[in-house]
Order: sequence, then C-alpha cells, then structure tokens
Amino acid sequence: MRLTSTRAQCIILLMKKKLTAVLICLVLALLATAACTLSPAGVLKSTMDNIAANATFDNGGSTSDKLSSCKGEGNGGFSLIFDEEKTFNRAFITLDAEAEITLSANGETLYSGKPGYMAFSSVTAKRLDVSVRCEGKWAASDCGIYNAPKAKNAPVVSVNAEDIATLSAEDLKDVSAVILRANVLYDTDGAVHFADVNGRDGSEYFSKCVSALKSITSAPIYMQADVMYTDGKDEVANGAHLRYTALRTNGYTTARNLTNTVNSYGLQGLHLDFSDSETEGTTFYYLGDFGRMWKSFSGKKLSATMRFEGAERSEKLEALVAELFRDGGAAAIDELILTSENGELSDAAKFVQLESKLPVMLAVDCDKDTSPYAFVCDCGKRAALVNFNKAGADAIKTVK
Repeated sequence: MRLTSTRAQCIILLMKKKLTAVLICLVLALLATAACTLSPAGVLKSTMDNIAANATFDNGGSTSDKLSSCKGEGNGGFSLIFDEEKTFNRAFITLDAEAEITLSANGETLYSGKPGYMAFSSVTAKRLDVSVRCEGKWAASDCGIYNAPKAKNAPVVSVNAEDIATLSAEDLKDVSAVILRANVLYDTDGAVHFADVNGRDGSEYFSKCVSALKSITSAPIYMQADVMYTDGKDEVANGAHLRYTALRTNGYTTARNLTNTVNSYGLQGLHLDFSDSETEGTTFYYLGDFGRMWKSFSGKKLSATMRFEGAERSEKLEALVAELFRDGGAAAIDELILTSENGELSDAAKFVQLESKLPVMLAVDCDKDTSPYAFVCDCGKRAALVNFNKAGADAIKTVK
C-alpha cells in the first residue's frame, strides 16, 4: 500500500522529532557524566582538608586572601601564610605557564621541580614559600596544601629483567608483589617459549633473573608472559587476535603449560599484558574464560594489565565485572592493572572516581612522572609502579 504524500511527510516529521529527542537525551547524559567527573583539584577537595583554604598570600610585600594575586613575570614567587602552625606533606600547585618551582619552609627545601601534585616529608610551619622560575608571565591557578595519611596498601611493582641489577633489597622491602617482565612468550598453540637474549639461552637467562630477584625480595613474584607475534607459520601483527586464539581457542593448553612454567620456577603467579590493544568487551570475555581455565589448573594468582581508556566506560566495566564474577563465584582474575595513555594527574583523578568490585590499580610509569602514585594512594586507592626503578622506590617512601 502506498503512503500519501501528506501522510509520508507526517511520518518523516515525527521520526525527526523522535531522533532529535534521542540526541538531546544523549547530549544531556554526556554533560551529566562530564559534570560528575572531578578535576584533580576537585578530587583532593573532596578527599582531604585544604590547609590553604584560610591562608593569606604574600606576593612580594603585598598580602591578599586571593590566589589571583600570586602572579608575576620571570623569576619570582609568593608565600602562603597560615593563621597558625600547620603540619603538611603535600602541595597541589599549578601555574598557567611553563615553569619550575621550589617549595621551602623553616629554611628547608621541601621540593624542587615541575608544579603539580608534590609529595614530601611532613613539616610543621606557619609559612610556605614558593619560588617560581619562568621565562615569561605566570600566575597561580590552583593551590592546595594537605596533610595526607600514610598509604594503607603496599604497591605491586613491575620490574624489567635488565633493571634487576640496579635494585636493592631496600628498594623492594615495601612492595606487595613483583611482576617479573622478562622473556617468557606463549604462542597460539599454547606452547611456552623463552626468547634468547643477546645470544644467551632464553631459559637460562630467565632462571638467572628469577634467582637474582629472589635474592633481594621475599615478596610474591608473578611471571609476565607475552603473546608471540609470529606463530612460526604466518606473521600476524594483531596481538588481540593472537591472544584470543591462545587464551580462548587453545586456552586449556595455554593455561596448563603456563601453570607448569610458573610452578617449575617456584613463582607465585602469572601476569598477562593486554595494554597494547584497545580494551573491548571481547577482551573481558576471553580473559574471564582463561581465568577459569587457569584456576582449574593452578591455585596461583592471576593478574592482568588493560587500558584504562576502555575499562573506565561504565557499560564495559559492568560487562567485565559480570563476566569475571560469572555464576556468582570468585573473580576469575585476582588483580587488574589499568594503564593510562598519558600518565597525567587528570587520568589519576578519573581513576580514583572509578567504582569497581574488582581490585583495580592504576599503572604509574616510573620512567615518567611518579606524582600520580602519591595522588592515588592519598585518595585511598591502589597503584602499581611499572618500569620500577629508584624513582619508584623513592615514590613509595613518600607515602609511607
């Protein structure tokens, strides 16, 4: 039956109105989500008392209760004057220009470097001096001073095999577990391989790495295993596809062989890294399936790394939780580490607002800025220190 021109126009108009209503709802939902996501300053404000809330600012002789008075050009600075002596160990100060700052109190330097979230040993003072080094104009945009509590949880750290020799027992004494990232690979058929390193036999190299690590820590050690990017037949660059074949299609074989490897070296768990590809629903499903296969062979821990940018979406996190807690049983994975593409403080702020039934941790790269580690710990969440080194060891000391 043909529609009359008028009737067709009415139907089209009605459909346009419905589509417009749907789009408006979507936009409002996005705006509501954005409004609920707090900035680093907002997260800190909701988590700890800002000692600087009632401070006055001294900017070269003139005092004001306005942060906007703290500005200048070239090298300069300002001071925070409290109404009485205060004890503090954190500062969140940002400027609207590229600069470096130095914090000092009672004639002692507390911090020197880039502005942002700064952790240092506790100090009691009535005044905090902020020196600014800048080539142009600058102005303070955020300022918070806090007395953070000690961290409740020790971090998981990921150590590259080549860095073990640079670490000491002191560096690893306050960690909850160590992920050893060496040369262990699994292929699509489920076989486990040890890649040769600088012409050295791969299994011998791995054995020496394990022995060296055990000599400086009593913490549980997890073996990281990575997928082979060639199966010996065809070169395939898609890691997600290869992992699906190894962990889902041939999951039982892979789980059994990895269990045997972990046991033969006296290790306490297995770690899988999925961070080189997008975190998608299919990743959750085959990880959940593999986790149950792993548990059927091994009583050891299983942890994994994924991208935070995918897992943070509520619908995907719900899918992950539903899959990993399938049938109301225990989680198929013991710990989940979420990596951030930028590793910035804004990512840490998003992470601490993430609600999850899973034991999730934010990955903080020790080769970059480690301040997100203190930020996450101070907000009562957990973080994992990857590419662990002396800078990571120092970061742990600041939150003890």
